[in-house]
Amino acid sequence: MTILKCCLLLSMMFSNLSLSYELGFSLDQLTIYSDIWPPYQTLSEKGVLAGLATKPVVNVLKAGNISFEIKVTLWAKILHLAKFNKNALIYSLSRTKPREYQFYWIHRLEYIKIHLVSLF
Repeated sequence: MTILKCCLLLSMMFSNLSLSYELGFSLDQLTIYSDIWPPYQTLSEKGVLAGLATKPVVNVLKAGNISFEIKVTLWAKILHLAKFNKNALIYSLSRTKPREYQFYWIHRLEYIKIHLVSLF
């Protein structure tokens, strides 16, 4: 069983290619896993996932008439669920060398440089 594991999805749904054939999943129902990482993934006042990364993901799926559910949980659980559940997507996920071949990378939403800073 091929499992789609990805971080970011923007223009994938509009391709003329048959994604279900090429990647081994169906677009009947997608489960999308995410966590809270402001300002990219935040919870609205109504408890709905929002944010800079959430908006384009939701817009593309709605425009493609694709049924989906977004589940917010902890990263360790997200990685486990995405590995063992069919039709699972992850966003936002840092693209690192160790992760490069563990996922199908669909589209970059943002380029972020992260620095470690210390106050003495």
